[in-house]
Amino acid sequence: MFLLGGGAKPFSLAQSLEVAEHLYENHASNFIKLLTSLSDTILFSAAIPYQGGTHHVNEQPPMYWTELFAKENFVCFDILRLKNWENENIESWYKQNILLFIHKDKQEILSNQGFKPITKPPYLIHPEIWEYKNQEIINLLHSTRHYRKFKKLVAKIPFLRTLYRKF
Repeated sequence: MFLLGGGAKPFSLAQSLEVAEHLYENHASNFIKLLTSLSDTILFSAAIPYQGGTHHVNEQPPMYWTELFAKENFVCFDILRLKNWENENIESWYKQNILLFIHKDKQEILSNQGFKPITKPPYLIHPEIWEYKNQEIINLLHSTRHYRKFKKLVAKIPFLRTLYRKF
């Protein structure tokens, strides 16, 4: 790989989709520096805490990544998640995690179209992932000797009855 001289970036778009969570936290900043050296526009997604997956060693909320990109003078545009939230052709982790980062000197490209940068992207959990994780918990509870105790606790607390309505 090489970078073009004179500050020009070699690509109109760089993307990293569900990769960053596989890198140890001490490498996260350098990874973001690498991405931002490749383009002024970055399509990015990374697993949030407790999303789970193989060798997920650095699951972070969106704010964590936004702050790392901000150190490289990139702003976040959260314009894809809700637009694709119901799209059944897109995997739930992309719908939940995908953000667009633009170098601050280029943000007018999206601002002129009515989009606004965001400094604190919401921490969203897609219902498909929530249901999957909820089922994992239920399966674990059913397999333990504490299932009856937990079932009694759920019956007493309205919030838990709502969450674990399958009991």
